[in-house]
Amino acid sequence: MQNVLLYAPHKSGTMFLNRLLTNISAASGVPYYSINSENFPDDPVLIKDNSAFHGKSGIFGPFRRLVVPPDISSYKIIVHLRDPRDVLTSFFFSHCYSHSRKEGGWNPSDETRQQWIDDGIDKYVTGKRLTWVKDRYAEFTEILHEQPDVTLVKYEEMVTDFSSWLSKFLEPFPAVNKEILRLGLFNKFNSEFNVKTEDIYQNRRQVKPGDHKKKLKPETIQFLNIELKDILDKFGYTANGQIRDSSANEQFVNEKRSQNTSSQFSRLEQSAAAAKTTLEDNHLNPDQLAEALEKLLAVKDTKTMQTVFQQLPPDSFNNNKISSIFLRYLFASGDNQKAVYFAEKLKLGKVHASDTELAPIIEQVLKPAPSKDQLPKPNLIDYEFDLDDSHYSMKLLLKCPSCGAVHLRKIGWGVMILRVNHCPKCLKPALISPEFIAETMHKYHTDDGGEGIRQIDRELYNLVSNWHLEESYPEEGFLNGSNLAEPMMLPTLRSLIKGMYLEKYVHSGEKQ
Repeated sequence: MQNVLLYAPHKSGTMFLNRLLTNISAASGVPYYSINSENFPDDPVLIKDNSAFHGKSGIFGPFRRLVVPPDISSYKIIVHLRDPRDVLTSFFFSHCYSHSRKEGGWNPSDETRQQWIDDGIDKYVTGKRLTWVKDRYAEFTEILHEQPDVTLVKYEEMVTDFSSWLSKFLEPFPAVNKEILRLGLFNKFNSEFNVKTEDIYQNRRQVKPGDHKKKLKPETIQFLNIELKDILDKFGYTANGQIRDSSANEQFVNEKRSQNTSSQFSRLEQSAAAAKTTLEDNHLNPDQLAEALEKLLAVKDTKTMQTVFQQLPPDSFNNNKISSIFLRYLFASGDNQKAVYFAEKLKLGKVHASDTELAPIIEQVLKPAPSKDQLPKPNLIDYEFDLDDSHYSMKLLLKCPSCGAVHLRKIGWGVMILRVNHCPKCLKPALISPEFIAETMHKYHTDDGGEGIRQIDRELYNLVSNWHLEESYPEEGFLNGSNLAEPMMLPTLRSLIKGMYLEKYVHSGEKQ
């Protein structure tokens, strides 16, 4: 079942979105987990502990904060935004007049609410609440940059052209007939935004975009335009409160994500670095240990993992999470035979088939090795070249075509390789081939107008991009994930490898 995750800031119609998702869930038969009901924790709880997502599939949200479930890359994500200046304006009227207080939750005193009223809206929107809104939009920007499957929609379109907004909003949902679903939802909710008179004591005070222009002083608007400039520019809001053409949204969402490559790669790498520090603690419980090892596995830090496993007492492997990670570590290390031996021992121990941590991994380890024709390519999310590396390495941010887990792999891009890449999460294989590397290099060459490729080595690019596999490739080397050639950094080495390897394994084509 495809999981769908919705993010939306406060004051962007989140209560309506909750009712809309409830109806989508009922119509599609997909479970809905809402923080507005008793079946799911609230944002602050989930930020600290996301274990509530385990074992659940369906629709989640709307989250007003950056709640990150495990394996977020396997979710289809919707980000629903509103002009932050209107969000601030709405916050003032809500906090001062209409928002109900709750013991243990949002519960300001009568004196505090009266002080906000006495100070006025201009002071309120330029105070602490402004920082809070900026932080939330920074979180949503991070999601848009870093996740591969995101739909961006706007509050302004929802209240002025509900039909168009609804079509975009429904795209990620696994409905059989979306047009029938859309028509049903449109007929039910289209009148939702007909608010004729403004009432400050109602939760739905007014819905028209650009309310900040009516409520704030010109100097306050100018101040907010400066403070929020990056957010307004990114999401297509102009200084005068108008919304630019929707292509501004598409341009932002679809802009080359390698401009933000460092944050995508660094997030995994920093997470792994933090995990190494965590592992220095000798008193970790099995869940803490497993979480740290998963982060190392995502960046293929098998050296650190080897040290950890060597120091673990034998009874640690009685924990199914640890055993599952150990099997996946063995595959990442290239020690497939030891993985098979360990998996067979575990199977003799009668691991129950319903054990979602270990049983699927054992099954995957003991499967016969696939042929190359059966293997998909990994999904490439992003890539960067490490020009400081002596072998000019390429770092690939990959998404498993089977389970969606995102992981990092580093390879010497100047080598002839035919390598099985096993997902660190589900162990299902994908094939990294010379053609896959050539396609990646072609994209790099095209996207930056050739600047990057000139920094690297145009001659090597031309050579590698023309490699083609022979049908009679060396089966044993393929199954073991072996390199079929050495780095080709010098012209003499290039000639040597071309003579020794390419004639045997590869056709060298002429550039068209």
